[in-house]
Amino acid sequence: MRRLLLLAMVLFCWPGVGLAQRAADPLLGLDDFMLWPSRQLLPGGEAIVVDQAGGRVQAVQRLGGDAELRFFGRCLPAFFRPGPGTGCLPGVKCRAAPPRSSRLEHLVVMIDPGHGGEHSGAVGWGGIVEKQVVLAIARQIAGQLAQVPDVEVILTRRGDETVSLERRVEMANEVGADVFISVHANAFVRSTLGGVETFFHSLEATGEEARRVARYENAPGGKAVEPGPDTVAYILQDIKRAETLRDSSRLAHLVQERLAAALPWENRGVMQADFIVLRGTSMPSVLLELGFLTNPDDARLLKRTDSHRAVARAVRDSVVQFWGLLRRKLARNASGGGKP
Repeated sequence: MRRLLLLAMVLFCWPGVGLAQRAADPLLGLDDFMLWPSRQLLPGGEAIVVDQAGGRVQAVQRLGGDAELRFFGRCLPAFFRPGPGTGCLPGVKCRAAPPRSSRLEHLVVMIDPGHGGEHSGAVGWGGIVEKQVVLAIARQIAGQLAQVPDVEVILTRRGDETVSLERRVEMANEVGADVFISVHANAFVRSTLGGVETFFHSLEATGEEARRVARYENAPGGKAVEPGPDTVAYILQDIKRAETLRDSSRLAHLVQERLAAALPWENRGVMQADFIVLRGTSMPSVLLELGFLTNPDDARLLKRTDSHRAVARAVRDSVVQFWGLLRRKLARNASGGGKP
């Protein structure tokens, strides 16, 4: 049977996906890569995270206590996986991934560490590099959220890799994320400018500062991205997803309030602008600008691991609070209670 499965993998696995590899952990073998659950807790608080997209399992990651995602191997296509409650880790109780429901009993959060690969982002005081610091913070956020029951966390990138802005949006929509959070750090020509900002989408920017940040983040390779010919289409899209934008605003204010209190930095408030990674998402989405790397005080804060943990806790608590608001809103709508 094992040989037949291996042969099937060779014949049916999609391009770029190799054979399921045996993990370094001796407890994990081929059968463990056929996991049904999206997330399993292991002794010591670790979690097995199974990435799924388009109905197919793509990869197995292990999320350790240090919030480092460790690659375990590629998986079999979904139609080879056993049903719920089978093929589990030894000594670990299985929990089948709950079906998506209108009651939001299971929350999927997409965390998007900005830049990466050939796009370094801002470089600030002491040589701090945006793509590195936001990845470290995103991992901490993933680690915090992974400990919340019934929350599944997926990252758009796990290492120093190039992922286009458009692909990040596609990934969020493909996995059916309920919340999308893009993590960035700011920069400016004057070192006196500092603080934390949270953005949600609008074609009309809040002000010149919001336009400046959007221009910068929409051009990760350093080349300015001009508005395309589909402005009318984007306006119509925003009208259609008005409720999603209202939810994005709610999430942005919750996150900003907690982030501003998490570290001793200036509270620059919630803003709106036309970010590529926010304009095409079909779920509540926000973009975080976690301090200015060009400000020496902010840069010193963002170099510290304890600061990363504080930011992660603030984001986790905001997401949990927002999840509660969404569930109460859905309950009111279901009972005919009207808008929140």
